[in-house]
Amino acid sequence: MLRKRFLIPAIVLIISTTLPSQDAQAAGKAKCWRSESYIPSGWCQPTKSDYSGDWLSYRKKVPMPFHASGYFNGDTNKDEAWILYDENRKKWAVFIF
Repeated sequence: MLRKRFLIPAIVLIISTTLPSQDAQAAGKAKCWRSESYIPSGWCQPTKSDYSGDWLSYRKKVPMPFHASGYFNGDTNKDEAWILYDENRKKWAVFIF
């Protein structure tokens, strides 16, 4: 079954952390990383160099603050939510798969 991809505002997701500062992103300039095949081309998962602020402070309790999974739309298929960066690390977006 083909699942639709949705881009929704970050405010809809309940994520109790903040995004890392752009200074941390610029300093790290990590290579684009995708652990899942469904992550769209041109978008990357955060890497270790993106951890700062709350992401760094709560890393032991929340090892992947940019990822949540659950049954979001009630279709009995497990859904995945990701905060992803564009390949240039200039923009971020929330994706639901």
